[in-house]
Amino acid sequence: MHSIKWKISVLNTAFIVIILFCSFFVMTTRTIAEESLVIDGNGEAMPMQTLISRSFNIQRPEVKITRVGCIAEQALGRLQGAKCDILIYNKASYNGTVLKLQPYLHRNREPVSGDTEYVKYRIGRFVIQIIVNKNNPVSDLSWEHLRTIFKCREGVNWSDYGGKKADIIICGERYLSKAYEIYRNMIHAGANRSKYKELRNSAAVIKYVADNPNAIGLCLVGSEPLKGVKAVGLTERKGPVYLPTMMNIHTDKYRLKQDIWAYPHKKSGQLAIDYCEFAVGEEVAKLLRTIQFIPEYDRVKCLSQLRLKEFKAGKGEKLYVVGVGGSSASGVGGG
Repeated sequence: MHSIKWKISVLNTAFIVIILFCSFFVMTTRTIAEESLVIDGNGEAMPMQTLISRSFNIQRPEVKITRVGCIAEQALGRLQGAKCDILIYNKASYNGTVLKLQPYLHRNREPVSGDTEYVKYRIGRFVIQIIVNKNNPVSDLSWEHLRTIFKCREGVNWSDYGGKKADIIICGERYLSKAYEIYRNMIHAGANRSKYKELRNSAAVIKYVADNPNAIGLCLVGSEPLKGVKAVGLTERKGPVYLPTMMNIHTDKYRLKQDIWAYPHKKSGQLAIDYCEFAVGEEVAKLLRTIQFIPEYDRVKCLSQLRLKEFKAGKGEKLYVVGVGGSSASGVGGG
């Protein structure tokens, strides 16, 4: 009798353990539901993640969106491991080359492949400009000049770059701001921060440089009107000088930028695709401009207008009109 009771007790205990294990497994395993989305984003991408998700929910209130933050080193691993439906993620560009973040799986830290196998949508980009006082004779700098100046070392003088003999005062947005992150990733990661005057936002940077003739500053393009200051052009290896105009930004000639991408998981279905398509649309573009972000929608529109202008001028590839029976009319467009 005692043996039977003991066996029943063991079976009950085993059953409870199995139930608890299954409950834990369900809670910790990511399942992709038809009307729900889990959106991951690393630090620089969080403002876009918030704006896009709120706007998408207005259009699709039946969709439950869970927003999660993750560090860059885990980002691609979380996407590959189906921990999220969509990853909104930054790519920092320096001199036209994508900086390779080393992604890892979330738990076992094994290296995973890059992002080439995933469909990706470029939402847009943050772009920073180098500004100087409007009376400063310096109008352009090379990447080498930027790296030297923004090391923030003692004795860096304007006379070394075509200006008057005066020490350069370096300022920019505060640490961990969007502009500072781009600066750290693309100009100089090992700068002496004690010589870098941190200001609360781009408007404060513009005002400081306008009031200090020997200052140089970093601020986001599209943040504030450039009153009392001017943007400095960038050149590479004595090549052409490119100012941060929208045309130069959209055609990738001005490269001091940080792109933000959306990666839908392969098995997330049409809902994730709908979200990404919405993220690159006109409605979201209006919201993104309010946070000094240059939307992909603007780039596509600009390049379309440029292509149309080239077509009207007879440039670009020839277009042919094919008639009945395969006969073709004369070519349209330039050679």
